[in-house]
Amino acid sequence: MFEIKRSQKQYKTNIWKLVEDWKNPYKKQNVLKYNYEDVANLVRLKKEIFGLYGVGEEYLEGVRMK
Repeated sequence: MFEIKRSQKQYKTNIWKLVEDWKNPYKKQNVLKYNYEDVANLVRLKKEIFGLYGVGEEYLEGVRMK
């Protein structure tokens, strides 16, 4: 629907393998790249959805949990 895709479809299927790579200084960069792409895609998705539905800071302030 929003056409936001990642460059690497799947990094690891097992979360524990991902943790192992995080602890390995040679593979840590791959984990960081994968996670950065997730964050960047979430930011793009937020912008698209908020723009589509007209959600702005004022609306968010009104519904924010206090």
